[in-house]
Amino acid sequence: MLFVDGSANSSGSGARLVLVRPDKFLVEYALKLDFYACNNEAEYEALLAGLALALELEADRLKAHSDSQLVVGHINRLYEAKDRRMLKYLKKVRGKISLFKEFEIVQISRTLNARADALSKMASSETTSRGNMYTEVLSRPSIEREEVTHIDHEPSWMDPIIQYLKDGTLPEDRKEARRITVKSALYILKGEVLYKRSFSWPLLKCLRPTNADRAMAEVHEGICGDHSAHKILRREFFWPTMLEDAQNYVKKCEQCQKFSSVPRQPATQYSPISSPTPFVM
Repeated sequence: MLFVDGSANSSGSGARLVLVRPDKFLVEYALKLDFYACNNEAEYEALLAGLALALELEADRLKAHSDSQLVVGHINRLYEAKDRRMLKYLKKVRGKISLFKEFEIVQISRTLNARADALSKMASSETTSRGNMYTEVLSRPSIEREEVTHIDHEPSWMDPIIQYLKDGTLPEDRKEARRITVKSALYILKGEVLYKRSFSWPLLKCLRPTNADRAMAEVHEGICGDHSAHKILRREFFWPTMLEDAQNYVKKCEQCQKFSSVPRQPATQYSPISSPTPFVM
């Protein structure tokens, strides 16, 4: 079950969602919209984020709850979307809905949607409390952003691994075949999507070169000097040359070369500071 809500006020716009699995596992997500959005647009942003999250958790049946009569009416074809932006949001939502085996959205009262409503007000405020929930800041509307998608026809390093995991196909060269066999143990194929296994991270979605470039551009956008490959890992994406590519991206960025801080202290070992009792410092 998915509970979504959006709000817009003088402090800004926020979207929020609560996703609950049948085993009672619960995920809370708060989005701060760093752009102008009306209440209905914020509601659509929350719904799109919830649909994407449910798909990532491999849900195939979803029941969504929203207190927006207009958004629920659009999706259930009770109301006609006439505004251009509403049409774009509706088209994007229906594209996500088509990926589920079963989908239903119902309107509920704001009192029954209290948890999502509280998250939305928290997200739209100037000081967002992170607590134990996931938070994210969106710099652009979803209808204006390009998603990082899997492109089937683009050749890349992933193809031999996918072919081996899918039907056991290996190159004729023995050395290359052995290399693919050993390397494939680090990966898992779910449907048509390749993921990398990891000890310290969740499954990492593998990206082809074009989408890797988009991921680096998304990390860098609006934050001068932040090209960290670890930030891309935290977004649960992976490709083999990500560290080298991030370093090359920095070298080509004029703003980073001009304004990024340069450490002038020589490298040294960390000096841990011990504390006699908790909270003394």
